[in-house]
Amino acid sequence: MKRHLNEGVEPELYFYRDDSKVEVDLIDLTAPQAPELMEVKSSATYHPSYARHLGKVGDLLGVSEPGRAVVLRVDDDYSAGGVTVRGVRSELLGMPR
Repeated sequence: MKRHLNEGVEPELYFYRDDSKVEVDLIDLTAPQAPELMEVKSSATYHPSYARHLGKVGDLLGVSEPGRAVVLRVDDDYSAGGVTVRGVRSELLGMPR
């Protein structure tokens, strides 16, 4: 939210949960041409189950794979099995991707 406000843009941030308990922690629709889905975990180790709902919700909302990420306590961003893993520090500080 702060990154968008600092850029002078009104953020469009949402949480998603359906009746089947499929949920995504953060949906960022602020930039309609580049929507983002994020699952946020406190772990420092990626596990594929963290991204299980990103695919379902991403397909439903038309968010491409590059716009889907798991945010963890890692130092560097990386890709794991087609999923982008981002470090919480770089995400919070709004560092470029």
